[in-house]
Amino acid sequence: MVHFSGWSPRVLEGTYNLLAKGYSESGNGITVMIKGTTGDHNNAFEQMRYIESDDVIAAEVDDASGLVRLTGMLQRVGLDGYIQQIALAGHGEEEQFALSATDHIPADADSWAENTGISTMVKTLQPENFILFSCHPLVHEEGSEFAAISDTPQPRRGIAPAISEAFPELNVVSGLDGPVTIMEKHADGQFKLWTLAVKQEDVNKINDD
Repeated sequence: MVHFSGWSPRVLEGTYNLLAKGYSESGNGITVMIKGTTGDHNNAFEQMRYIESDDVIAAEVDDASGLVRLTGMLQRVGLDGYIQQIALAGHGEEEQFALSATDHIPADADSWAENTGISTMVKTLQPENFILFSCHPLVHEEGSEFAAISDTPQPRRGIAPAISEAFPELNVVSGLDGPVTIMEKHADGQFKLWTLAVKQEDVNKINDD
């Protein structure tokens, strides 16, 4: 942990208690929230500090290899059987996901499946959900209808589909095309992912009010 101010006191205290006791007193599933120690150049993850929950493990890693050490620590304290979801925060482009300033994962299934840190964490902790905090989780392609709902799924490429293809046992949750932010919702530690705009160039057109 480097950026203590990036987390709420409740989450930090909850992390300590979970690691010390090896279980959640509430009986709820545990969320492991991960972000890089570097690379948040525009303070995109500031809203994470407003999440209030006793059932969150707050973690920061230098790169994906740190996920192996994090997984080992959770195993040693006996929490590996209680992880309901993993929330991974990073900066995304259509071509790649930046976990930190120095660690970038291409947006294809093989790169995610073969990443030692990611695969070790997913296969060992076996979470039900994988929440992706990242802009551009889907490639904006000609012929794709933004936010369309129909009986026929749209074939899409991008970071989120790559994770889903690499680990089909996971429920992958992400935003849609374009820039994405975390929308705070304080009650019971809940939060939302909010897609700001379909295209990057549309961001400046958004009314901040």
